[in-house]
Amino acid sequence: MKAAILAVILSCSAHSRAATPAPAKESPAPHELEAVQKQAAGKLELGAAKKESLPREILWVRDSVEYAKACVQAFRWGGQAVEKASRRQKGDWAVVLDVDETVLSNLQYQIELGGKPYDPQSWDAWVRRKEGVPIPGAREFLDRVRSLEGGHVVFITDRRSSQEEATIENLGALGLFKDGDLLLGKIDKADTKEARRRCVEQGKRGQNPRCQARSPMPIIALFGDSFRDFEEKYEAQAYAARSDEDARWGGRFFVIPNPLYGQWERGYK
Repeated sequence: MKAAILAVILSCSAHSRAATPAPAKESPAPHELEAVQKQAAGKLELGAAKKESLPREILWVRDSVEYAKACVQAFRWGGQAVEKASRRQKGDWAVVLDVDETVLSNLQYQIELGGKPYDPQSWDAWVRRKEGVPIPGAREFLDRVRSLEGGHVVFITDRRSSQEEATIENLGALGLFKDGDLLLGKIDKADTKEARRRCVEQGKRGQNPRCQARSPMPIIALFGDSFRDFEEKYEAQAYAARSDEDARWGGRFFVIPNPLYGQWERGYK
């Protein structure tokens, strides 16, 4: 009898052990899963050792919240100023913007340069790849300008005039360039940004054929990442010392931060 009872107990114990599933491995949290996926793709998370091989200015533009918010802030303040100034305009008017590092980020090009100096051949190849991405806040600002009565968007860039088509296609694919906008690349050394701003202001009344189809338009705001987007090169060094007293900064002139390159590297010479 005792032997039979013992056999039953052992049988139940064995069945209990077999029926109890092994503890399941805990599923990773969504952010952990994302990190695993990025590592599997060869993209390291913030703080990984490989990332530190990039210059700090590239890391700041690529990774910092502060950079993105500084750009958004400039465009929002600029939007408020443009909206206010537009109420005083009769007829057409324009906002003029630089392209590179103002509305279009070329950070990937800087990364691919790997610390080597800029050269026209690699830059031209990059432009024709049409892989620039929007600067934070730019698209919303441009749409705001276009929504205002009489408002026109004009891009004045140091990209060569031969690169205009690729540039417009890159901007257009991102919703940054739309019908009615104007883009003026650089034809030659004499074709300064100041000369092209005059072209916009004079329109069909001027001598520049590139603006002959346009009505004259006052420029009520300028956006750029370089001093030359606001003042010509020969004026920059003398003007820089007193620019903090000029009410146009933050009123008509709006700067997008660019720690990657600029006139500051050459002392504004």
